[in-house]
Amino acid sequence: MFIRLIFSLLLYILSSFTSRLSSEGLFARTTLLWQEGDWANEWQGNGMLKSVKRPDGETVSFEYDPLGRRISKTYQDRTTRWVWDGNVPLHEWTDEEDITTWVFEEGSFVPCAKLQNGESYSIITDYLGTPTEMYNSKGKKTWSAELDIYGCVRTFRGRSLSDCPFRYQGQYEDEETGLYYNRFRYYDPNTGTFISQDPIGLAGNNPTLYGYVKDTNNWIDSLGLLNEFGIAGYGSSLHVKDGLTAHELLQNAWLRNNGIISSRMSGIAVENPAMALQEQMMHKTISRLQAEAGLHKPSVLRSQTALENIEMNAEITRRGIYEDLVNNRGWESENAKGFAARKARELKEEAIDFAKKNNLINH
Repeated sequence: MFIRLIFSLLLYILSSFTSRLSSEGLFARTTLLWQEGDWANEWQGNGMLKSVKRPDGETVSFEYDPLGRRISKTYQDRTTRWVWDGNVPLHEWTDEEDITTWVFEEGSFVPCAKLQNGESYSIITDYLGTPTEMYNSKGKKTWSAELDIYGCVRTFRGRSLSDCPFRYQGQYEDEETGLYYNRFRYYDPNTGTFISQDPIGLAGNNPTLYGYVKDTNNWIDSLGLLNEFGIAGYGSSLHVKDGLTAHELLQNAWLRNNGIISSRMSGIAVENPAMALQEQMMHKTISRLQAEAGLHKPSVLRSQTALENIEMNAEITRRGIYEDLVNNRGWESENAKGFAARKARELKEEAIDFAKKNNLINH
């Protein structure tokens, strides 16, 4: 017990120390004062990575727009620039003659095509949206890669790995640093962690603050913020443009049909606990099950109590998560059953607390 206490204390001190260094722009991957052979990171006051000094003494610097989207990267007097479409890059170029256009699946971080120098390429991804192959317009494979569990490229075939720089959903690899730009943070595939703390703190549903998702075989973190299955208020900024869908147990449709709110984003609906789920296919499965149970009909919603609505949706959510894990992600039935039950229970507890707080359920 004493040893565990000392170990926990040391971890806390180390975490506080590295956090302070990061905020002061001194944090380095190996040492505080740069010397040949070291990596060193310099930070902006808002927590965004300003530059990386490489072991060879060269510096890679970055610039961002007011929304925190990276708009340039400079290395050895060569600057790459980006134009964004929401939270995904649209155009990329290093000079006026070399423009690359990226196409993503609608409303997601999954790349599906590349347009460059008059040629078009189709990008094939796995079930998590990770690129695995790329083909030109003639059907010839021009690029393929396989990642290990932390996102490091394990095998690669093609002209250049940077021909398709996307790794896990939302990640763009910088060959100059070995880091993956993940919108609000940078991910280090060598350690399987982010190099800076989560800007939304513990609300990101990850107590380590630097950690990526718990299971890279099944989860994603497109923005480096709220993980899949993370819970936040329906109207929370954590759910905005994260490539995931906010799913609530106490339906906002129930609140509206029972005269409690006027719209899905009004009144107490903003704080209604919602879980971040993938739209394809998990949330669609849950929506189908809700429709089969009549939960899209105003008459059914008006006939239910808040607790009845929560309990019915908790069971539907459990079943929807289970079916997706088994049918689309290759989980073993028993593991999926336990995981789905746990996640549905977590959201149910939050939903009941919310309903009690707003006098929709008796205490």
